[in-house]
Amino acid sequence: MKKNILIGILFLLMGSAYAQEPILSERVKTFYQLREQMTKAWSGKHELGADCQHAVANFGQLHQRLLQEYSDLYEPEKRYLNYADLLAECGRLQEAVTQYDNAFYHKSMTAEEFGYKYRREYFATDTLLYQQKMREYREKEYCLYTYAEIEVRKALNAILAMDQMAIKITNQPYGGQTVEILHFKDSIVKAELEALAQKYPEIPHILSLDFTANFVLGRHLYSADPQYWLDNEEPRCRANLLVGKDDPKSYAYTYDQCIIRATGGLSFYGEGDNGGLNANPDTALVNKRRANIGLPPLEEKKKENTIFIVY
Repeated sequence: MKKNILIGILFLLMGSAYAQEPILSERVKTFYQLREQMTKAWSGKHELGADCQHAVANFGQLHQRLLQEYSDLYEPEKRYLNYADLLAECGRLQEAVTQYDNAFYHKSMTAEEFGYKYRREYFATDTLLYQQKMREYREKEYCLYTYAEIEVRKALNAILAMDQMAIKITNQPYGGQTVEILHFKDSIVKAELEALAQKYPEIPHILSLDFTANFVLGRHLYSADPQYWLDNEEPRCRANLLVGKDDPKSYAYTYDQCIIRATGGLSFYGEGDNGGLNANPDTALVNKRRANIGLPPLEEKKKENTIFIVY
């Protein structure tokens, strides 16, 4: 009797967990597929050579299609910078400047980011145009952001500098102390981010103000404290995934890494299995979960460089 009750409780718990599992509509899946095609057009720009103009045309066509057919899902401000870089690398500087303006005035690029070395090099044939835009962005930047956003960005840059310094230290021959130093560093990062969130409650997602900080600090934090992602970030990421504002592959990979590192359980989506130690033998179940978020079956999965920093 007790055994049957226990089994019933386990099934209820499993049902509760699966009830939260994201299941995307076919329309959202198609949207993600088109957006992934845009990403591939942009990310392959360094290998384009003579096909550079074709990539620009392909990116532009996808951009227009998403604007027309998926205006309720598509966030063009998150793609302006990619489009600008692609145009600039292909030598179409005036068109690129239009997109850089879009990126800057929609707060998806800062003056500092426009000043990165590789972007300066895009304007080697027209340095006056680059200098003109740089002056404009520096002058207008403080009009775009609130005082709280400016202070948070400064704080994130300071935390990021500390994070990188700690990593450089651990590159020295300290033996077994490396992991302890990194975990100690990440405990400081976590405390600093929580303090910022409490100090500026009007900013709902602190890390969203800076792409680099969001990627680097977030990945370090989730690697060191995967339960933190499961408890605090996963519900938000899942909700965003359902409405076209996240990335299925990134969500699945991060979920797998965190659930395995936090619980020692099996891979949920087959995107990470701890070197095979946590691979789920039920491939039909894994493929069903993958299909729910628009990923191909395991047998069709391509090996790609999805980044999850692990100490």
